[in-house]
Amino acid sequence: MEREFKLQFQTEAVIRKFLEHPKWKQRTFKTLQHHLGGFEDNELRKMLIQSGAIRFTDGQGIEIWGLIERSQDLIEKEYGTAHN
Repeated sequence: MEREFKLQFQTEAVIRKFLEHPKWKQRTFKTLQHHLGGFEDNELRKMLIQSGAIRFTDGQGIEIWGLIERSQDLIEKEYGTAHN
């Protein structure tokens, strides 16, 4: 159990580091899958959420993810500033 917890913690740290890159605020799910191999799709999505990420889709329906604190522009675009 300790080993599983350590893997989860390290995975979340890697995801955060990856999504904190100054050049890219968001990444496609496909890119994340490539760099974070070994996880089933929904397992990776859960890890992204646990890491503080949020999912969007672009105009072509492509799934993109970014840290919630770095995605305010997309949140406001999608939901407006008055949405709570």
